[in-house]
Order: sequence, then C-alpha cells, then structure tokens
Amino acid sequence: MPAAVWLGVVVATSACLRYALALNDPAPWIFPDEWIYSELARSFASSGHFEVWSSDWPVRTFGPLYPTLISPAYALSESLPQAYEIVKAFNALVMSLAAVPAYLLARRLAGRRLSLFVAVLVVLVPSMVYTTKVMTENVAYPIFLLAALAIMRTLEKPSSGRQVAALGMLVTAFLTRGEMLVMVPVYFSAIFLAATLDTRAEDERLRASRVIGRLSAYKTSWAIASAGLVLFVAAALLRSPSGLFGAHERLIGQIRLTAAPRWFLYHVAELDLAVGIIPFAAFLLVTVLVLTERASSRSARLYIAFSLAAFFWFMTLAALYGTQPRAHPHVFERYVFYVMPLFFMALAFWMQRGLPRPRPWAGAAALVAVLLPALLPYGMLLNGREWGVSSSTPGLVIWGLLRHEIGTGVLMITAVLVFGSLFAGLFLIVRPEGKHRLMLAVVLNLCAISFSVALANVVISRVAGVFQNQAQLGWIDEFLGPDARVAALWSGERIKNKEYALLEDQFFNKSVRVVFDLREPIKDGIPSRPLNLRGRTLVYRSGPAAGRPMVVDYLLADPSVGVAASAIATNPDNHLVLYRVGGRVRLTAIGVRRFHSDGE
Repeated sequence: MPAAVWLGVVVATSACLRYALALNDPAPWIFPDEWIYSELARSFASSGHFEVWSSDWPVRTFGPLYPTLISPAYALSESLPQAYEIVKAFNALVMSLAAVPAYLLARRLAGRRLSLFVAVLVVLVPSMVYTTKVMTENVAYPIFLLAALAIMRTLEKPSSGRQVAALGMLVTAFLTRGEMLVMVPVYFSAIFLAATLDTRAEDERLRASRVIGRLSAYKTSWAIASAGLVLFVAAALLRSPSGLFGAHERLIGQIRLTAAPRWFLYHVAELDLAVGIIPFAAFLLVTVLVLTERASSRSARLYIAFSLAAFFWFMTLAALYGTQPRAHPHVFERYVFYVMPLFFMALAFWMQRGLPRPRPWAGAAALVAVLLPALLPYGMLLNGREWGVSSSTPGLVIWGLLRHEIGTGVLMITAVLVFGSLFAGLFLIVRPEGKHRLMLAVVLNLCAISFSVALANVVISRVAGVFQNQAQLGWIDEFLGPDARVAALWSGERIKNKEYALLEDQFFNKSVRVVFDLREPIKDGIPSRPLNLRGRTLVYRSGPAAGRPMVVDYLLADPSVGVAASAIATNPDNHLVLYRVGGRVRLTAIGVRRFHSDGE
C-alpha cells in the first residue's frame, strides 16, 4: 500500500485506541491545568475572550491555541460532560497526527518502511496518555514536529519563503504552549551548527568565511529576529522583563542556576529510560558517527544540527524548571518528551546504514545509556503521587508501580541496571539481518511502558476523580438548570480527595460559577476567593467587597462545613451537598466551632 495509506492506518488506529482509553477516564484530576484550559475554552466559546471567572487571565503563558481549538466543543455541546467527551476525541486524533510530520522527517534519513516504523513509535510514547486530559500537550506534540519539519526544510534550502514559514511555525508553537519559546534558540542554534558542519571539509583558512557566507543566507531570519528583539526590549522598558512571561514570572525568580547541571542530567536519564534505552543509545552513536565522518550525507548533518540544538535547549529549559523548590521535586518529562521522536529517527537511520558499531563508540553509547538511569534519585521521584510519580513524569510510572514491591534503594537500582543491560545487549549484538527483532523489541518495550501508564491513569482517575457514574457528572445543571448561579465552598479538608470532588463538580456544571475557600486556596494556580467568618456570617476577605457578607442563591459544600441552610440535593458519588441559601451564608454553631478549631 502507499505510505499515505499506512500513515492513515497508524493515525486511525492510535486515535481509536487512545479514545477507547479515554472513555475509561471518568473525570479530570490534573488540576489546575485541566481546569484552566477548560475555563479558557468555555469563556472563549461564550464571549470570544479568554477569562477565568470573568477576570482576565495571562493566556499567553498557557497558550491560547489549544483552548481556541477545543472551544467549539463547549459552544456546540448541550452539556459540559458531553463537551468533555468531544475534547477527548479531539485530543486522541490530533495527538495521533504527530505520526505524519514524524514520517516526513524520518524519510530524510531512512527508507519508507523504517520511516513508518518511526511513525508507529511516535504514537507509543508514554506521554500520549495526555490524550485523556484537557491539556495543551495534545496539540503541542504535532506542532513541535511540524515546526521541526519547517526548520529542516529551511536548513536544506534557506529561501526567504521557507524562513518565513519556519518562523511562522515558531510563533504557532509559542501560541500553543508558552514554553515553546525555547524553539527560537533551537532554530538559530541549528542554523549555526548546520553551517559549521557543512563547511568542516573546507580548508581551514576558508572555513570561517564559508560559515559566515552560509549564515548570511538566513538574512530574512536575522532581520525578523532583530525586529522581535527590539520589540522585546521596548516591552521590557515598560515593565520588568520577567513580567513579560505572565504566569511564569513567579517561577523565574525561584530558579537555582547552581542546581541546573544536576537536573539537566536527571532529565536526560529519565528520557533514556522512558524510550527504552535502545533509541537513546542509537542517538548517541549516530551523533558520533555523523560528527566524525566527513563523508556523512548532508541530510544526516542537518538532522544532527537540529537534533543537538533541540536536545540541548529543551533539556536546559526542563532543568531550570526542575531547580525550583517544591514539596515533591520531579522531572518535567512533559516539557521534553517532544524530542523523543528524534531518538527514533536516529534509530531508523542507524538501521538504514546496516547497524554499524565502530569501536569504541558503540560500546560507549551502550554503557552511557545503561548507566544514566541509575543516577536518578528514585527515592525522591517515586514519591507515591498520582501515577506513583508526578503527573509530569509518565515515563517513570512503571517504576513507580514496581516501587511497592522492591522499594527505591539498591533493589530498584539493580532492576534498572538489569533492564538497561538487557536492551543494551540487544543494541550491541543484533545483526543487520535480524534488525526486525530489534524493531519488535523496541515496539514491545514502548507498548509495555505506555500500557502501565494507561493502567495507572485509569486507576488514579477512578480513585482521585471519585465519579463512578457518568450520569452524575452534570447533576447540578440537571437539578437547577445551567443558568442557575451556584457558588462552591472549599472546606480546606484535604482528605479523601475532596478538592477533586469540588473542582470536578465545577468542571462539569455550568451553574457552578466560582469556588470560595475558608482557609487556603483549593489548588495552587487556581484564583483564590478567600472568606472570613464574622460571628456566624461568611464575609469576603479581600478585593473590592472585602468585609461584606457573602450573598448567594445556592451553595455547594461538604457537609462538614456546617452551612445553616436547607439541603436540597446530594451527589451520591462524592457526598457534596447543594444548599438553597437565597441571601447571606451563615454557619451553624457546630460549623463555627469547627472553623475556629481548624484555624488554631
């Protein structure tokens, strides 16, 4: 069959399987991310503006493209649960489409069959689990690969049209996800590396001038970049440079540069483990082969130029994020999994060349790929959160599950080394005529890793999400109607996932307009609407209405709060109670005592 048909099969199969898995994910639980993107999409669908609770939101740092694309689901659906299912179907299709630009990139290095092999691997990465989430990774993954394709085309022939197209894709990537701003240094670093590699065979006296000559071919890019830099400086003069980064401004001030090299290493090691050792070992070996062979093809040189630039800058970005102090430090795989396809392309290129293993490079690549994962601080990363690890690190889920059996000490390191040695051995001993066995090993390994993530996701979604009955998702809208005005009250009790229950009720019911809190914000990143208690009456703690009584028609709260009002409905899944208030919100005597005792 034509390659286009095979690609269609890969995309369709992946989309169907991912949507089937998403159907077993009853409700969101990665907050505030899923909540924020849903709120932005809902506001854009209803008003054409990006708002959260009728207030402006720094959408540039979250990426406006994804909420814009999913907003029709909220505009056209009869209910929010229905919109949620449409969004998951959209996610499954769009993220699976990453196989197409990955195939086109791989064709520059390998034949049709091996490029299709790359397309299959691209939709098996552990981070494909985000198709079950209302998160921008679903669009950012194919957008990154499209941007990579545009950059590669520009490196091959730097015409003005191709340069504008590449820069346009960089803008699109930034609009998809704020962290994709890192693609700008990736692009210009790739230009410099490509020019350097293209001229390395030249006479030493002519090399510098030839490099400058090749760089001058990108004058359109330099001109646009210079204009962009001028605009950035002008904006920085009007406000602090960090303020230009919106919601990330607070994080920038917490970066610890001295810890960055260590976290750089951790992110590289985690990616190595997440792709199953062999693709990473192939990437190391191919990099050495292309850099040391003067006769390497130009397509290989351009691939290495872009791959090294992307690898370095994405790892640096994630390393800087990782240095920030957190209660549960973790590796940000969700920021760097975009470079995984580059490892798969290296593997395809290595197979295309007949699995060359020059000494000592092949052995060194295998050894590095085995030893790197042993350096990870498993006791810190496998912390029992969400999937057994942070929701930002799906590639370690299978090890998080294993943690309950062998711990995070010597036995864990031993298991990681045995796993790595097994696949490194295949990398070193499989003959060219047996490359299909190597391909099968890589596919089965990625399938096992992805299956463990999917399984853990279903479990945590049903435990943390509390919703077991899909019919209960929109229970407040069904009871009062979507035009009712309901306020939700967060009690501050972080037990039995009550915060998930309250946020999910707000997520699935249009009538729940806002969430208030008595003691502390329900989730970091979600706007706080704090309250105080004056006598038995709840009053606003801050803002223009500070000190005024809280007045609502209906209130959703945990019964432990002790609301002095008539209970009119209860959700049997999460036991939250809907009260009819019709005025000031007052607490019972028991509720007042509980409020003061908890405050102490």
